Amino acid sequence: MRRKFSILLTALFLSIGLCSCGTPLYEMTEDESDLIATYCASTVAKFNRFQDDGLVFVVNKTTAEQQEALGRSTPAVDETVLEEEDEVEALDGTDAEGSESDIPDQETDNVEIDASVGEILGYPELEVFCDTMYVVDEYQEGNYILLTPNNGNNYLVLEVSIKNPTETPIECNFAEKSPSFVIELSDGTRIESEGTILLDDFSTFDEKVNAHGQAYAVALAQAPAGKLTDISDVRVYLQAGGTSTELPLVEP
Repeated sequence: MRRKFSILLTALFLSIGLCSCGTPLYEMTEDESDLIATYCASTVAKFNRFQDDGLVFVVNKTTAEQQEALGRSTPAVDETVLEEEDEVEALDGTDAEGSESDIPDQETDNVEIDASVGEILGYPELEVFCDTMYVVDEYQEGNYILLTPNNGNNYLVLEVSIKNPTETPIECNFAEKSPSFVIELSDGTRIESEGTILLDDFSTFDEKVNAHGQAYAVALAQAPAGKLTDISDVRVYLQAGGTSTELPLVEP
């Protein structure tokens, strides 16, 4: 391969020399030819998306002729299908920029089952319930983290208790199930809790709950302030691993 590049480059320099008003052709040494060939080969390899397949066409999309030459069976991309998929995504609550709606009103894809919160989380021994919920303009954890919702929104805060009534400590890692809460407000609007960097965030709860012990976590969901003026009649669901169940509420 190096020899082929050397021949091509020599021909190029020769053509330039013949048209350069009598300037004598520079003759490269073998080391110089090898150096240029190595550089060219490295450049091709850097931008070759099919490097594992050997030397192939260095282009973003291969044509049908190129695919046949390479012995590839990659089907052609149907632009009509791509347009239809974009339309479906837009109907699913995603705008042209790809951002999701702040407050999803549609039903979730999770299947509601008759199971305890602990069972859905993968820890059937646990008793998980919501101690209380309240609305704040911003949420602060200790003196080190301050979270502010989007402009015009408030946070709905859920304080959750995780109780271990057994005789054995339970090592918990809720992140494996990617849990979140769906809160159905009195007007039927549904909002979903969001993952945060809080140390006691429910979705990333990862600690040991001692025998007959209790731990605490928090979850935040945000919505326009006008939607959260009355939270006396709400329903809270926990969803994780494709299933959901209604979370028991305990009055403060």
